[in-house]
Amino acid sequence: MIKVAAVVPPASMNLGNDFFSLGGIEAFKQTFNNVEMQLHYIEFFDSGENGFGSGKTPFFTEATLSWIKESADLVVLFAGCALHTGLKHLFKPLIDTGKPFIGWGLSPTQYSQSDISFAKEIADKSLALITRDDIIYRLVGEYPNLISGMDGGWWMGDSYVRPEKTLEYLIVNIEKGGQVDPKECENAVNILKNQTNSPIYIISNNCERQYHYHSSNSFLVTSAKHLYTTLANSSYVVTTRAHTSICCLTNGVPLEYLGVWDNRVKGLMDTVGVDLTSDNMNPEEIMQTVKYKKDEFIKKIRNTVDISSL
Repeated sequence: MIKVAAVVPPASMNLGNDFFSLGGIEAFKQTFNNVEMQLHYIEFFDSGENGFGSGKTPFFTEATLSWIKESADLVVLFAGCALHTGLKHLFKPLIDTGKPFIGWGLSPTQYSQSDISFAKEIADKSLALITRDDIIYRLVGEYPNLISGMDGGWWMGDSYVRPEKTLEYLIVNIEKGGQVDPKECENAVNILKNQTNSPIYIISNNCERQYHYHSSNSFLVTSAKHLYTTLANSSYVVTTRAHTSICCLTNGVPLEYLGVWDNRVKGLMDTVGVDLTSDNMNPEEIMQTVKYKKDEFIKKIRNTVDISSL
């Protein structure tokens, strides 16, 4: 029996973050379903972030790190876009436990030379560093322990039993600066009203009430599963969020993407061969491609990374 310390971000206002952590854990479990293991979930503290006030608490208590040192056989970090020097203090205490370390579905934010160097540094100290896109892998080049991977969000829908779709409705999920953009959302709703008789709802990826836009069309969503279900069972989505798009593409939901097309988003989509700026996306074809890419990823990791002897 292998004891795995599965380290995830805390449940926070950005519910999309839970997509890559909960989905990443599901991908990990599917990949190593032939290995008998116990997963112990460990949330690191948001207050460990440099940007939280003038002070900074550790990401982990000493008791947590002691448990890892004494009891865990493997540490796996599911932390999305954490692969940069600004979060060096997240990686260091985990690696310093001396336990084998896997980074699962990680990427930087800027893809700078500093990010490239940091990816090499972490790969040197890892059993495996699995990226969530191919861009950072290409920038680094072929490197020991570094594997081009996929974002955990592609597996979020596999991580729980989702209620079946019971009615037709559309979703508007347009945000700016991490919160609903009321004006743009209302503009999108008015455009869609001319195209459908189905209900149209506004939602945000953020669960904190101060980010909720209060209107008769706006729903406050407070959990990642609720968010994913609402998106996956919709008939059409307009969004600026990458993980909303991942949900739609995984479930064959037509979408219009209005967000940025930077390295982070492009990297996430390149893993399944999707250009969100294209007008010719076929939802059913993409859904099948996503399934195929997920299966191929699992085969690759299973054939490359061996945890059975830990």
